[in-house]
Amino acid sequence: MLTGESLFTLPVRSIREERLRAFGPAQGAVPRKLDMMRPPDRRQTVERDMRTGIVSDRIRRDDGVEHDRDTGLTCGSTRRSHHSIDPSDPLSARAEWHWTTTVERGAWKTRTETYSSMTCTETHFQVSGRIEAYENEMLAFDTSFSENIARDMV
Repeated sequence: MLTGESLFTLPVRSIREERLRAFGPAQGAVPRKLDMMRPPDRRQTVERDMRTGIVSDRIRRDDGVEHDRDTGLTCGSTRRSHHSIDPSDPLSARAEWHWTTTVERGAWKTRTETYSSMTCTETHFQVSGRIEAYENEMLAFDTSFSENIARDMV
């Protein structure tokens, strides 16, 4: 049960005459030994369809592919998003996302594909998604969902 009250107390160091010892050198993990297999790339375009008036924003963020020499893993990911709207019709707003992730070691290869979208009506947000998981290019798992969520005056 929430009471509406909370308290967070931090210790307070008392004032001392003696000097505090200096911090030692910073510590951290040994840098990973990575080989860039595909460099990252980011692109964004904004378009206006002169016939329909629809404005679209497309973003592609490719994080590249890196190979870790110590673990033998090769990993990459690419994200894409598309947002569109007819400025004269707020209910035409649409957002879509697609994310691809890969992890490989030797002959073992995995890939996930996720897709999601959101639109709205006057009363509801409509959200849908799909997840696909592949192992060695064979579909190992997939699921989809679709939900209507009341806007509750939003």
